[in-house]
Order: sequence, then structure tokens, then C-alpha cells
Amino acid sequence: MSTAPLLNAIAVTDTTFRREGRSWVGKCLICNGPLRFDAGTGEGATVEHIRPRTLGGGNELPNLGVAHRRCNGEKGIRWDGRSPDDGLPPARLRDELPAPRQYGSTLSGCVGLVCVLALPALLFLPLDALAMPPWLARLVSLIGVGVAALGVWLVARVPAAPALRRADPLRPLTGDGRVPLREAPAERVNRMSFAAASLLTALCVVGYLLASAAARNRDVLGGTLLCAAAGSALVVYSVLAALRRLPPPALRWVRTPIRGGGGYPPVAFLLLGGVALVWALLVAFEAGYAWAAAGAALVILLGALAGPIGQRLPPR
Repeated sequence: MSTAPLLNAIAVTDTTFRREGRSWVGKCLICNGPLRFDAGTGEGATVEHIRPRTLGGGNELPNLGVAHRRCNGEKGIRWDGRSPDDGLPPARLRDELPAPRQYGSTLSGCVGLVCVLALPALLFLPLDALAMPPWLARLVSLIGVGVAALGVWLVARVPAAPALRRADPLRPLTGDGRVPLREAPAERVNRMSFAAASLLTALCVVGYLLASAAARNRDVLGGTLLCAAAGSALVVYSVLAALRRLPPPALRWVRTPIRGGGGYPPVAFLLLGGVALVWALLVAFEAGYAWAAAGAALVILLGALAGPIGQRLPPR
């Protein structure tokens, strides 16, 4: 098979590639950078053997990838020509590969870490020494918790590994290694779920306003309890919706994975619930209520157990 048909066959099985007119657009297998090649001539790319032919690699599609000509050449010089008998450990061989490029996800992860670290920094601010009114001090705390939640979301979006490639057309993956989603019109139960989640969000706002309006610390009990209860309910609902135990909230369209298993959580309601819960515990703890410390410990424990428990639940 000549180069152009072989490149086309590889691109069809590579989930990072998509067809745009006469060209294929995707990512280089080696540097993970953007790559475009002509579908008719193959110009702009080369065939990369994942296991080199000098080490027994063949021309089967699972062993082939699409790469820049320069990346392919550097890999051939720095890696493919070596063998285990050269006395170089695998880590040294990996270190000699072209350095991976940095993309927007890396930058968002760095911004997310800064946002997460903003909350501990806020806890050490001498708000009492600044003679702030109670409502302003609680607003600053809410902003700090919100920024930290945004940071957690940004860090969670950073891929832990390069996107997976899969040759099985019956089990495809998107360019970032996720299961593709399908869209369906929202049903009545989805709209009712959206209304219930919106009501819980409104209760969080009411609880915040009640706690912020309190002139003394001992008067924040009602507002913090309402905010913590509604926030906890939002978090639990979002997790159960992600596990497909409850219908996801939607007004017009519902997006679910094309195969079974867990879906993606309603991020907005999950973040709102988490911010409300953490803020309520923080304000109640500053007011001297002992139950806030116990609630914080329970939240940490449930957060640590959520992953293992979710993995053991039967798929739906």
C-alpha cells in the first residue's frame, strides 16, 4: 500500500483526526501537536511505526500512526536506532524524545492551582483587623470559596494522559479520550429535575442572604444551616445524575454517553452546591459552632470515599 492510502487508513481509525474537505486534521502521534495532510497525496505527514521495524514492528494498523516528518526523523535518530543492548535504560530513551508541547489545558491547570491556593491564603487574612462589616467579610469568604471551586474544576479538566487511540469503530473515543455523547430532546422528568435543582440553588441564595444579614455571629445559625442543607442536596443530586441514578437536569436537550456507564455531572449545579456547603461550614465554624467542624470532617471523608464507591456501583 502506498503512503497516501495508508495514511488515510490510519486517520480513519485515529480518533484525534477528522476530515476537512481534501485534508485530514488531527494531532501528531509523537509531539501531540496539530497536523494536517492532504488525503490525496499524503503531503504533510509521514507514517510512524510505533514499534520500529528494526525491532520487529509490522505494518498492522494498531502499530501505525501519523506524525510530522521532523518528529518522525528525530524519533528514528534518537530512539528507533537504539536497542536494549545499548545499555541505556528506558527512562533515558524516553527523556531523549522531543519534548511535548504545552497547550491551553496546561495553562488552565496552572490557573486552577493558583485559584485553589487562594482559599487557604484567604483564611489567614486578618479580616477582623480590617474592621469590615459582617456582610462584607462573609462576601469575601464566599468569593474565596467560589474561586477555589473554579480552580478545582480547571484542574479536573486537565487530561492526566494523552488522548487514547482506538482502532475499534464500534467503541469510538473523542479527541480527548472520552466516550462520545448523544443528544436527545429533554423530557418532562428532565425539566422537573432542572426545576428542583434551581429551587435548591434559590434556597442556597436565601441561606446566604440570611447569614449575611446577621449582625452577630450567633445569629448566622439559621442561614448557614439552610445553605449547607441545600448545598448538600445539590451535590448529592449532581453525583447521582452523573451516575445515571437520577435524570439529568435539562430544558431542551439531554446529553448522555453513547454507551452505558456514568455520564458527566451537571457542573454548574455541582459547583454551586459545593460552594454553598463549604461556605456555610466555614462561616459556622468562625461563629463558634462545633457542628461545622464535624460537618467538614464528614465532607472530607465522603469526598475520599466517593471515587471507590462510584467504581463499585453496577453500571446502568
